This record gives sequence, structure tokens and C-alpha cells, in this order.
Amino acid sequence: FSKKPSISIFLSISTLLKLPSMGAPDGGELTVTCKHASASPGDSIHWYQQFSNQPPQFIISGFRSISTSDILEGVSLTMAEDHKSSILHFSRVTLKDSAVYFYVLSDTVLCPGGSAVQKPFFSP
Repeated sequence: FSKKPSISIFLSISTLLKLPSMGAPDGGELTVTCKHASASPGDSIHWYQQFSNQPPQFIISGFRSISTSDILEGVSLTMAEDHKSSILHFSRVTLKDSAVYFYVLSDTVLCPGGSAVQKPFFSP
């Protein structure tokens, strides 16, 4: 009898709310529902994945309805019509998906060819 490893997905969102880690069995589905009350109808949501000691990597963004990631296979984003919530969905998580995930409202990069650098946030 061998037990499949469990995946831990750690979330940190742009408003710096603390959420518990979430887990799913290897090969299982994982759905993360986030509320972003300050979002306006014109805002888009941009999700990033960050591994330990690495800069964040963009994985998906959404403005309307459902978007599919071109970066991570099996990852989609569903936006609520009022933009006040969204659902990040992993159709099949694996150990390599264990990371910190966070979102921002609208893009943090306003200049073409620019780049954003996320510095770790540590609360006292």
C-alpha cells in the first residue's frame, strides 16, 4: 500500500490577507475562491506563482468569464460578473505546483517591456 503525496498550495493575496494553506492529493483537483471587494468592473485579475527564493512568475489573468492559462496546463480562472470574486482552478495538481500563489487587481506593469519584481512580505 503506497500513499500518494499531498500537494500544499500556499496563498498570499495582494491585500495581504492570510489564508490557510490548501491541499489536494497528487493528481487531484484544487479550486481556490477569492473575494476582491475593491475590484471595479474594469479591473482584471492577474495571478502569480512564486517558488522559494525565486521571483514571482505570471500564470494567468482574466477580465471576463473564463480564461485558460497558457503557462500552466490545466489551470483556469473564472471571473464573477461583478468582478468581486474569482475562482482559480487546477484540474490536476502535482508536487511541482507547490508554491505561493497571489493575485493583483489590474496589471502592476504599465510600460511595455517593463517588469515587476515582488519582494517578500514578512509580517511582524
